[in-house]
Amino acid sequence: MDVPVSDVLQSLRERAPWPVGRRIFADIGIARGKGWNNTLKKVSENPKTSEEKIDELIDALKSHQLCGEKLVSF
Repeated sequence: MDVPVSDVLQSLRERAPWPVGRRIFADIGIARGKGWNNTLKKVSENPKTSEEKIDELIDALKSHQLCGEKLVSF
């Protein structure tokens, strides 16, 4: 699948709060900053690392969509 890293990161940002995103980046081994803005800035400064991890980022996004925080009310 040929998906731009920036699209995956933006989608993850829209769906996951920062504490969750921070853990995802730590597990995958991508450098992170303090908060989404600083992290995305770091990733854009060194895109090669995130491009090498694109499959892991996509898997993390899928996993979060299926199993992440859900707001459920009855």
